[in-house]
Amino acid sequence: MHQNSQLFTQLTLTYGLFQFQFPKRSKQWCRLDERRISVGEALKLLPPFRGNKQEVLAFIGNVDTAFAVINPEQEAVLYTFVLTCTSGEPRTAISHRNLDSWAELKEFLRNSYIGKRTLDFHASQPFKARQGRDESVTDWIYKIQTLGSQFREAALLNCNDGAREGILDLADRLRNICFMQGLASDRIQTSAKPQLSKFR
Repeated sequence: MHQNSQLFTQLTLTYGLFQFQFPKRSKQWCRLDERRISVGEALKLLPPFRGNKQEVLAFIGNVDTAFAVINPEQEAVLYTFVLTCTSGEPRTAISHRNLDSWAELKEFLRNSYIGKRTLDFHASQPFKARQGRDESVTDWIYKIQTLGSQFREAALLNCNDGAREGILDLADRLRNICFMQGLASDRIQTSAKPQLSKFR
């Protein structure tokens, strides 16, 4: 019983972080947290980007989220820190260009690091994914986070403004479904379902 409780606690805490990295861009999200967060708190959303094409869409998605939840007056400060999250080849390439805003940097990253794969491909990958036998819940969440971000960003590439909110909501729901569907342990699935329903 104690072991089950520990497992559920770990899943709840980890999944809570997972959800925060994919906030719903909706009125519900605003009601859950009406205050803006500081630049320092927003930076916790940003993993380093070293040029791995498998991670660029997750990086773009997390930076978009960071800009969405800070005070707009702090955007220039946050952008300065976003630049420091890049290293290696991307940092060198960025330093040779006059990229004055996140919009310009995001366009550069998309053109330079996003493979020309179809939306169908990105939509199918989360449904095919399964948690490995020796893969931790945290690692499994990160895998689904990455695949979900790739689908979301691919869907947003050519959408109009009116479709954006619907795409974000659909991407959140598909990610949640694939997270549950791919869990290796039926026991964890049973424990997670009540928690998952809170985020829908």
